Amino acid sequence: MLLVKGGDMKYRIDLPGFTDQDLQYDYGFLRSSLLRDGIAVESVAPKKKEFQLLDDQGKEQTVELKSGFGDTLPKVIMNGETYLLAPKLTPVQLTVAALPHLPLFLGGALGGALCALGFSASLHFFRSGVSSMLAYFLVFVSAAGTWLTYLVVSVLFTSLFGGG
Repeated sequence: MLLVKGGDMKYRIDLPGFTDQDLQYDYGFLRSSLLRDGIAVESVAPKKKEFQLLDDQGKEQTVELKSGFGDTLPKVIMNGETYLLAPKLTPVQLTVAALPHLPLFLGGALGGALCALGFSASLHFFRSGVSSMLAYFLVFVSAAGTWLTYLVVSVLFTSLFGGG
């Protein structure tokens, strides 16, 4: 369940054994954290998002947030069971989110960097909780902005450094 407060997106995490606790995934464009009762929980592994939490019976549970390709929201894994924070994006949403990748085929590092930013922004719009129509509109605007930025920067590079 998505909770939006003051521009922050928080997803409630419903795990068995944690009914008396308010677990949330705080999701931002370049940051994220696990919250228990509104307080950030420290990861036990420096490079992994793995957490040790006490359930309602006082038993220690390992909860891992595992990211996957094609989505900015991680899956929650506890005791070998996988829990989704939100429904998976549809194939149409993933296809539309990939629109900023068109400059990637035109060239190099610039296209790749812009595509990565555009794709991340598109996924963020689909997960933001805004209406479906607004999310699609924002994705199309983001794609157009990606293409326009690529065009302007590539023309500037070409005129500054010659070549063609």
